[in-house]
Amino acid sequence: MRNKRRNSNWLALSLGVAAAAIVLAGATPELLAAPRKCSERSVKKLKMLNRDALDELDRWNTDKAKRKLGDARLVAQSRGCSLHPVLAQTYAILGVVEQRERRHKLMKAAWKKALYIHWEVKIPKRVISAKVMRLFNWVKRNTTPR
Repeated sequence: MRNKRRNSNWLALSLGVAAAAIVLAGATPELLAAPRKCSERSVKKLKMLNRDALDELDRWNTDKAKRKLGDARLVAQSRGCSLHPVLAQTYAILGVVEQRERRHKLMKAAWKKALYIHWEVKIPKRVISAKVMRLFNWVKRNTTPR
């Protein structure tokens, strides 16, 4: 009898912990973190990282460009700039990188994220081509604005 009670208590406790983990896993970092204003210094850092990524993309170093864009995403997340238009530009550039690597699902996801953050985001002139614009406009047509 005692073992049954101990087993049922353990089961109830583990189900409670599992339910709490599911609730916390479903919450996004934006919901858990207190809203902060993005400083001008952070925006300058993001713009610099985006410019560096474009420089690497001009040299066709897609790995280095992706690394720079990943750094920009981390900076934006850590400094409270997760919904800033400069971060939308970061995702737009990331979509171009993924398109050059022929990873169309990741390209589409990056551009959707850019459009979610800032609907009026544009592809930088340095990387515009007919194919990129055709694909970006297709993604924009098939995405609903926030």
